[in-house]
Amino acid sequence: MITSSTSSCWGNAVSVSSKNALTSGIPADSPFARFCLRIGSVRKVAVALFVIDIAVVLLVGLVLRLLARDWAPTTIAFCALVALTVLVVVVVATSRLWAFTGVNGPSRWRDRRLLVLPTLMVIAPVVTGIKPLSLDYLLFLVCAYALTGFTEELIWRGLVIGVLRPIGIWPAVLFGSLLFGLAHLPNVFFRESAILVVFQAIGAFCFGVGFAALRLRTGSLLPLMVIHALHDLFAQIGALPAIPLLVAQDTILLLYGIYLLRPSKVAELRATDDAVDASPTKSTVRGHQ
Repeated sequence: MITSSTSSCWGNAVSVSSKNALTSGIPADSPFARFCLRIGSVRKVAVALFVIDIAVVLLVGLVLRLLARDWAPTTIAFCALVALTVLVVVVVATSRLWAFTGVNGPSRWRDRRLLVLPTLMVIAPVVTGIKPLSLDYLLFLVCAYALTGFTEELIWRGLVIGVLRPIGIWPAVLFGSLLFGLAHLPNVFFRESAILVVFQAIGAFCFGVGFAALRLRTGSLLPLMVIHALHDLFAQIGALPAIPLLVAQDTILLLYGIYLLRPSKVAELRATDDAVDASPTKSTVRGHQ
């Protein structure tokens, strides 16, 4: 995807090839493009997005813990999520990154059949029924997980995978998924068990590999947002035990991601990227794939 002349300039952010790698598919006059160029490498941009994610969640969480001591941890976590959602929407909207992140119409989706397996996995927890829940709590869960699916996909499979893609398919998937897993560690401030949070982070890495592969193969983020939201929601309200179910689902998604990005398919994606890199309109083409 990147020629040797491009990959040799990670330490030289002022070179033309480095700038092209940093802002590939991003509107050149956007604030996000300037942000990427200021930082200087795609890996550092991904880490910066990770740090911002963590900082927003922790800052909002700590402030609310001080100002609203009687609030439940889940309420505080939801407020932190809302703040993060507002921030990422502002960034994507002001920098015109909807296409870059994969927020596109069905006409641009590819290989839709690949979404069948994760969809069936989503439905599994509620096949045997749902837990008895109050209407208020159910509505809260629906809103919380809808925001989670939208925001996490927009950040991690949209911005982060999009930014990392010039370093190669598998390096982008693994590094992005690692950051996605680590981004779940601040949940220790909102949950009682630190051990469960660690396992949640490991599961998020596996989940990230599968969803990053789906993002690259299908060319769209919208179905992943819906599947992600329903995955989390149904795991919580379904009658089946949540933890064993989530472990099984995350394991399947990891293996599915490996299968989706087998060597022959990676070669096809690289060929597509090479064609985009050679296009004079690559700043607007890659984001639409």
